Amino acid sequence: MEKIPTIFERNWDTGKLTEKTIVGIPSEAIATEKLDGTNVRVTIRSCECVRLEKRKNPSKNQKARGIKDPWYIDAIPNDPADQYIWDALNNSILKEELKEVPDGAWSAEAIGPKIQTNPLELEERRIVIFEQSLDLLRIDVPDFGHNKGIPYNKIKGLLPTLKSYLNSDKGIEGIVWWYMGEPIGKIKIKEFSYDSAP
Repeated sequence: MEKIPTIFERNWDTGKLTEKTIVGIPSEAIATEKLDGTNVRVTIRSCECVRLEKRKNPSKNQKARGIKDPWYIDAIPNDPADQYIWDALNNSILKEELKEVPDGAWSAEAIGPKIQTNPLELEERRIVIFEQSLDLLRIDVPDFGHNKGIPYNKIKGLLPTLKSYLNSDKGIEGIVWWYMGEPIGKIKIKEFSYDSAP
């Protein structure tokens, strides 16, 4: 699993974004809401989830040895550390949200209470499979007039105005752009500095 690149270059000395675009976004790309939860992978066979995995990030020592991309490990049903993502999966199964998902291994986000900080203030946990939810998560981003990059100040101004499809009283965490079925770039609202909190 490769990390989705941020669309602007980062100054690693300051930790702040620069205005230099490093990921071009084609006009045909789909912009979707970025969800703030726990990244998981679900394996579906005949409309049934047969495996649930969670993302594992490399340790500091592994990063020093050149391992920089995360991978997935099994979520253990009886492990207290995994109980909330299992609950999210079970809620989605009960609501038949996985019923139409084709066979395969799918990247997803477990969201809701006790998962991260539940910034959308959801009342229950659930799994959102990205590829199956592109239309639901779609965000109308204006055509900024070119395919090379998204203007820094325009996207910075747009992000605080966008609301979540899961809770329209809450703003989004950020945007992920998809092209030909793959995520190609992202931006988070917290990566910008604002005079007042957005």
